[in-house]
Amino acid sequence: VVLAYGAESDRALGVPGEDLKGIYSAREFVWWYNGHPDCRNLAPGLQNTDRAVILGQLKYGNDDEFKNSLLGLEILIRDKLIDCEWISDEGFIPILFNRLGSSKCMDRLGIIKVLRSIALEHHQAKEKMADINSLTTLVKSLARDEMVRREAVGLLMDLSPLSSVRRRIGRIQGCIIMLVAILNGNDPLSSNDAGKLLAALSCNTQNALLMAEAGYFLPLIQHLKEGSDMSKILMATALSRTLLFSVTSSVMSLREPASAILAITSCSDSILKHRDLPDQLLSLINLSSPKIKCNILLALNNMLSQPGASKFRSKMVQNGAMQLLLPLLNESDTKIRIAALNVLYTISDNLSIEETYLPKIVYIISSSSSEAEQAAAVGLLSNIPLSDKKVTDILKKLNLLPVLVSLLNSLSSSSSTSTTRWLEESVAGVFIRFTAPSDKKLQLYAAEMGVIPILVKFLSYGSIKAKSRAATSLTQLSQNCLSSSRPRNSRWGNCIPSTTTDGFCIIHSGYCSIKGNFCLVKVGAVPPLIHILEGDEREADEAVLVTIATLLQDEVWEDGSNYIAKISGGVEAIIRVSKVGSVKARETALWILERVLRIEEYRSKYGGSAQVVLIDLAHKEEPSLRSLVAKLLTQLELLQEQSSYF
Repeated sequence: VVLAYGAESDRALGVPGEDLKGIYSAREFVWWYNGHPDCRNLAPGLQNTDRAVILGQLKYGNDDEFKNSLLGLEILIRDKLIDCEWISDEGFIPILFNRLGSSKCMDRLGIIKVLRSIALEHHQAKEKMADINSLTTLVKSLARDEMVRREAVGLLMDLSPLSSVRRRIGRIQGCIIMLVAILNGNDPLSSNDAGKLLAALSCNTQNALLMAEAGYFLPLIQHLKEGSDMSKILMATALSRTLLFSVTSSVMSLREPASAILAITSCSDSILKHRDLPDQLLSLINLSSPKIKCNILLALNNMLSQPGASKFRSKMVQNGAMQLLLPLLNESDTKIRIAALNVLYTISDNLSIEETYLPKIVYIISSSSSEAEQAAAVGLLSNIPLSDKKVTDILKKLNLLPVLVSLLNSLSSSSSTSTTRWLEESVAGVFIRFTAPSDKKLQLYAAEMGVIPILVKFLSYGSIKAKSRAATSLTQLSQNCLSSSRPRNSRWGNCIPSTTTDGFCIIHSGYCSIKGNFCLVKVGAVPPLIHILEGDEREADEAVLVTIATLLQDEVWEDGSNYIAKISGGVEAIIRVSKVGSVKARETALWILERVLRIEEYRSKYGGSAQVVLIDLAHKEEPSLRSLVAKLLTQLELLQEQSSYF
């Protein structure tokens, strides 16, 4: 008998371990099997061939082979004939999950059973089942038939002791909704496991909120009882939202308390996590009772007033919130009108208002007995763009200015509540519209209506915001003090003649009047302006300095400098702002100082204190201040004009 073989020797493969005992080449194995005398003493180990067959068929077998090998694997695990650690090391787990996730999978139940067996026998194998893809595949199995669903929820519960699993499961879309559905289902085994799994997940507040939205409130109530203050706010908000938007007749009676809860909890910035809530609440405005409507408006204003709500406000306006809210101004209920005005004020910054509602708003200001309603209405008008001249004309015809002047004169000077301050700030904002420098006739009208004394009063007693706005109006008025139509060689220069000798103005070298040419000196505005600069609040500095700067224009800079220097603390306050103010405020302060220090007397008097500030500014090298600092240092002879600093 002649035996012919294709090779007489083996080629080394370079594989680690190929020289170990018990490792044979294919040629040697075939020679041993065929009884070749050269290999009769080999002893290949065939005791683990069942493992090799199962491993190969799970990886590469067709559906029938896979099903048979899966059954064999389950038996081997059950009878402890193989080590689960070996299963994990051989990569069985990803193979099984890939098969489970396949749309053509024929034995999902068997796969999940094997995975449960592996998880129960080998703790480390659980870690390999905890990745998001494997968990997502398991969650999708919750929607399968009853037996598959039972094993899938059981496996998820088996994995839930791992914190990474609990953290990831709640993020998988639809998972908690399906678990709640299984909890309420007819299969007691699945329901029990779903309940345990939901309990494990409920420690996370976001998961508890999702459970509440799915109709499972027990974890939410637990958080309300025992959670942190922030957790209680989140839970109360979720509960009120669910009740408020429910159309189930059994909970309709709970809408009113739900809306009240939402109005309270909406003060928390965490409410902004519910991005669609403002629009959802707005949709209920015209479908609710007066009390619910008022609570919804309060909740909307609380949410939209928060610093981080700008995107929400813009979205509300884009979605037609103004058109839905403005008709509420015709409500007979004062609380609803006030709440609607507050929301409109909050969302209407620099937005125009339908002209048909302007008479109603002015009527509210003139007739309401509620200071809060008046403040909100004036605030709404102050938000209208100043460039809208048509609105200005309408408001003038509606006699808004005399209404506002009368309203402010009726306020008690001793009371200073937050509502009063808001009213004064809003009125000061409206006055800016009526003192626009481009319309001298409108300015004369405002002066005739008694606006200027109120502006000066704001400088002394108003909030810092009211002071800033009042200064802006006075700036606009003062700008036209030097632009009178009288020729330069007129006997009275730029001032309006007066029959009284005490009307003589030391700055304008003529006879000034408050209503004639809006002179800041005659109205007594400069001392309170200086006093604002001496204070600790910096928000009004820029507006105040711009007002003072109108007294130092080219035609009157010398007289203006003399006047400011004679006011106690005037120049010192300006030097102080050039050190501690904002960049824009410092720039204006330095511009004023440059004019004041042109005069030798004031260079000698204030040069030393100004020098310290200027040297400090020079070292900081603020680009917008560089030129002014250089001019002042040159005036003080601390810098040569040809210096490279220029």
